[in-house]
Amino acid sequence: MGGFRITTAILGLCASVTAAHAGHICELSEEGVFDIDASTDDWRGLKPLARGFGDADASYEMRCGYDGQRLYVSVRVKDERIIRTGKGDPDGEDNLVLSLRAQSGGEARTLRLFPGTRGYKPKRIGAGGKLRVEDTLLEDGWFVEASIPLGQISGWGTSTPLLIGEVTYRDVDKPGAGVEATLRFKGSMHFSSHVPALRGFLGAAKMVVKDFRLDTLADIDGSPGSERVVSGGKFVAVLSDAFGFIELPVESPEDVLSVKLVDLDGDGRSSILAHYRQTGGGGSREVVTVWNLTGEGQLQMTFGFQVGIELGDRRLVNRWSLVPAGERRAPEKGKKARGKRSGPGLDFVVEVDKPDNRGWNAGNFAQVVPSPDVRPILTPWGNGRRAVVYYFEGDTALEAAALPAHR
Repeated sequence: MGGFRITTAILGLCASVTAAHAGHICELSEEGVFDIDASTDDWRGLKPLARGFGDADASYEMRCGYDGQRLYVSVRVKDERIIRTGKGDPDGEDNLVLSLRAQSGGEARTLRLFPGTRGYKPKRIGAGGKLRVEDTLLEDGWFVEASIPLGQISGWGTSTPLLIGEVTYRDVDKPGAGVEATLRFKGSMHFSSHVPALRGFLGAAKMVVKDFRLDTLADIDGSPGSERVVSGGKFVAVLSDAFGFIELPVESPEDVLSVKLVDLDGDGRSSILAHYRQTGGGGSREVVTVWNLTGEGQLQMTFGFQVGIELGDRRLVNRWSLVPAGERRAPEKGKKARGKRSGPGLDFVVEVDKPDNRGWNAGNFAQVVPSPDVRPILTPWGNGRRAVVYYFEGDTALEAAALPAHR
């Protein structure tokens, strides 16, 4: 059985006619174009995102733009009866919620708006700092526009290609009667200057957005701000104002067993973990690999280890898991545990036992040509190691013997 070879394809920024089909695009503008004065004039010509099909009783159109410092959002609400009680009750008064995040799972910047009426002043919850809001009544409803400093959105940076946004309108038709209708947009709010990178990747990979099995925002490059990490088919990509991607060295998408993000060194920067199956030489192997973004914006495999090998009816697997940093590292004799720390981070623990093997032994396994691209699989015979810990200092993987799972 021969060895395996890793091949990757790395591309830079390019353009494509392929269109993204998810979310809404916020248009880039020069500073000073949007004046927060509750006037609809600045928003003419910007494509709206609509909810409610233009219903006179409850519907809205949202538009968004941005410059280098701020995100601008306007919402034109159609509502025949605007109900306010002055209590600021989200379930008993008409109100609009705008929520923005620049990292998956991160804290959202949330603004709840109760419109001003002839009887009550507007109420704005979450509008502190340099965030500016103005609203006004219209003949068929009301209009609001807001200016949000991008720096106030957790996880944002100049490389961030989109925000995870939510715009929800709660319509109340009678005081005390509860919410009559809820209109919601929840999805991607793309920065227009970053959309060509997404389209370029989709065109190069011959994919559409619905093919993504992983689609998340996280810090990949270690600089301020999140990047978009996606995977689908054989591909994994990092998207910002440019893109880099790899085509995993597998025969079919079904051979990609999992792709996820992990913070191995505990510094807040995520690595991409890919677990996949490869075939060759009449058999197959499974490997777990770690990919990081280089300073040139390319994805590079910085670590990998083999966890399965199969030939005919012979099969050997290693059990692997991610554990808190230092938890399973065994110290050398007379020394403290190597690199053990109390802070965040994750270690790989790889283990093997006799039940993990079928058909292999020291004799026939000696015919297997070792693969130089990843750490070798552990075997349950002879005096070899039965367990090992791989831990990280930056992009460097180090080894330690593993403590038993339960001491």
